[in-house]
Amino acid sequence: MKQLVLLTICVLALVPLEVLSNDTKGLTIEKSFLQSVHDCAEYLQVPKHRLVQYLAYEFPPDEETKCLIFCVGTDLRWWNNTCGLQVPAIMNYFQPVLGDRQYEKRTCECLERNVHTVELPNSCCQAYETFQCYFREFGNLVTCPQYVPATKLQATQAALDCLTVLRVPTDLLQCYSKGDLPDVPETRCLYHCIDHRTGLYTTESGIHLSRFYVRDLEVNDLRYLSKETKACRDRVRMSGCDVCSEVYNTHRDCLTGIGVDGYTSGIIAEASRIALTNLVHVAYMQPSATGVLYMWISPKGSACRNVVSRGT
Repeated sequence: MKQLVLLTICVLALVPLEVLSNDTKGLTIEKSFLQSVHDCAEYLQVPKHRLVQYLAYEFPPDEETKCLIFCVGTDLRWWNNTCGLQVPAIMNYFQPVLGDRQYEKRTCECLERNVHTVELPNSCCQAYETFQCYFREFGNLVTCPQYVPATKLQATQAALDCLTVLRVPTDLLQCYSKGDLPDVPETRCLYHCIDHRTGLYTTESGIHLSRFYVRDLEVNDLRYLSKETKACRDRVRMSGCDVCSEVYNTHRDCLTGIGVDGYTSGIIAEASRIALTNLVHVAYMQPSATGVLYMWISPKGSACRNVVSRGT
């Protein structure tokens, strides 16, 4: 199949490469394939003449190129050394040709011939052969920046940031840390903050189901993209509720049972445990008649009984 680069209506495709840098809002990352190639060339110290070749979409089967593609796959989250190919993430960067009904079949057959049934010497070769199947058979390479899902560690940091910004009280942190997420305003706004910070929700568009699909890349759950899920999302959005309730109700009514089970509640629980641990080491000050009282907050949320008073 002749490979054509998808020249979508995207101004970014016509500007210098430096402008195609990471688009970051909060912890949201949108990155183009070419930017990842450029970054990986720097990481691996690839000679400039090779970079020019790659930016022309030429990827010869030598070891240097294979390891660059492995780097790109890791950077854009479509390759994982433990699980191998992450289908939702790599599909983000390819657009099937209009009217082509055989692209999935051809790609699967290519993967079976060149990846699944042969013993490849290393992860660079595995990632390279996987990419080549999509590059030759699946469709045109998308040039515009695409959503790059946060890692679990990054998502947990986003949840921790939101717990801090929203000043979630200690008694709720205790509940969250045990996996108990009561339906209260603080919980609803925490869901909104996390999804907004990680790019899964925007005020303009609401919940991005396609990004949830990419976020849960290891399960490849197409129900995120179904008409039923979209209709449910739209019903909640048009219900007139506040933004915190919109996000929370969409999770509860539309996304329960889809994708990775308990993903958001899991990162909230982990972030809450970290927040409680941090509280042990933080001193809080309050004025008193004789000076300043230093109170240390315990993980239980109650002030320690031994309070030290120091004069001003």
